Amino acid sequence: MRLPVRAAFVALCFPALLTLTDARQAPAASGSQQAKDLLAAARVAMGGEAAFAALKSLEIFGNVVQTVQAGRAINVDGQIVSAIVGGRSNLSLDIKVALPDKYVRINRFAPDEGSSKYIDEFRGFNGSDLIRDTSAQFGGVTDSKVMPNPKLDSTKRQYLLDAKHAFAEILLPMLANAYDGYPLDFSVGGEEQLPSGKATIVNAEGADGLHLKLYLDNATHLPMLVTGLMKPMLTNLFVEFYMPEEEWRMTIADYKVSNGFKWPHKMTSKFEDDTTEEIHLDRFSINPKFGDHTFAPNTGR
Repeated sequence: MRLPVRAAFVALCFPALLTLTDARQAPAASGSQQAKDLLAAARVAMGGEAAFAALKSLEIFGNVVQTVQAGRAINVDGQIVSAIVGGRSNLSLDIKVALPDKYVRINRFAPDEGSSKYIDEFRGFNGSDLIRDTSAQFGGVTDSKVMPNPKLDSTKRQYLLDAKHAFAEILLPMLANAYDGYPLDFSVGGEEQLPSGKATIVNAEGADGLHLKLYLDNATHLPMLVTGLMKPMLTNLFVEFYMPEEEWRMTIADYKVSNGFKWPHKMTSKFEDDTTEEIHLDRFSINPKFGDHTFAPNTGR
C-alpha cells in the first residue's frame, strides 16, 4: 500500500512544487530577457536589427600596438621557466569571421625593426577544430618550437579555448550578441559611472566559467567597456600557454559609421594598470566571401 500513498503524495505536491519552481526561475528569466533587450538596443544603435540579422560574415582590418612589461617570471609547477622581456610590437591586423562558428585573427609583423620581411600569426577555430600556425614570408615557422606542441590533445584543447575566449572578447562588443562559436548566457548587472557617463552592465557567461561584463552607455546604448578574467594573448609572448588569467579591461571608443554600421575604431586592453594592446580598426568588409582554405583546421607544423 505504500506505493500508492507515495504516488498520491507526489501528485498532490507536484502543482505546488511546479509553482515554487516557476516562481524561483521567474526573476532569472526576467533578468535574461532584460539583458537581451539591452543588447538589442545596442544593435539598433550600431546599425539596426535588420542589418545585424543580414550579417553572415565580416572582415576587419586595422593595426595593433602591443606592449609587454619586462621582468615577469612564469611559474610552471613550481619552476620558473621564463622571464618576460619587455618591448613594443607594431602589427597589422586582419580578422575574418564566418558566423556562427568560424573565426581567425591574423597578426602580421616584421621579425626585426625596419625589415621588409614579415611573419603571419594565425589564431582561431572552425567549429571545434583549432586554427593555429605561424608562417614566415622567408620560409619556416616559429610556432610550436618554443611552446607546447598544439598537436597534443591537451594542448590543443587549451589553445582552442584561448581562441574562443578571444572570439568572445572582441565580437561581443562589436556585435552585441553571442554565437555558436562560443555561446554565452546573459543577465543584467548593476549600473556604474564611467568617464563617458552612466552605463548598465550585461553579464555574459560561458559554459567553461568565463565571465565577462559588457558596459552599455545609458544614453547612447553603445558598448563602452568589457571586463573579465583573460589571458594576455600577445604576439612574441611565447609563454602564453602558461600565462594565468588576470583582471582585464578593454575600453571601446571612436565610433564611426561605415557601410551602414556604427563600429568602434579603437579598443584598448589593460591588465591591471598596464596597457598591453591598442587596436585601431580602419576598414570593415560586410559579408565577404571566403575560400575553403580561410578556415582550414591547422595545428601548426
